[in-house]
Amino acid sequence: MIKHDASILEVIVKAGHAADLHDLLLGKSKYCILPVPRRSPLSKDEQRLYVLAIHYLHFVTQYGLGIKEAQQPAGHYLMSHEQDFKEWIERGAPGVFWDDIDAYLKDNPLSAKSHPGS
Repeated sequence: MIKHDASILEVIVKAGHAADLHDLLLGKSKYCILPVPRRSPLSKDEQRLYVLAIHYLHFVTQYGLGIKEAQQPAGHYLMSHEQDFKEWIERGAPGVFWDDIDAYLKDNPLSAKSHPGS
């Protein structure tokens, strides 16, 4: 079994592909191998972080990287949940189906400039 480095998910986001990762986590991407609904055993805390990671990706898709909060026309504020996303990555991105990520990266390789340490 291949050991995956969850930091590649941050690289995908920084390369401008937050929407693609969002769809992968929701099982809506053409790269998703298992049918929806998909289950991965997660603790309550891991499930919370997984959901907040999805919220973060949606936020970044709408408002861009580096934005911490945004006000909607109705006056409601949205938070990016960037810290929760980072914590999810630090914990190894529980809930990710790595076969989906591998399939995505095979068709969408990241440039050498995108990889940490390059």
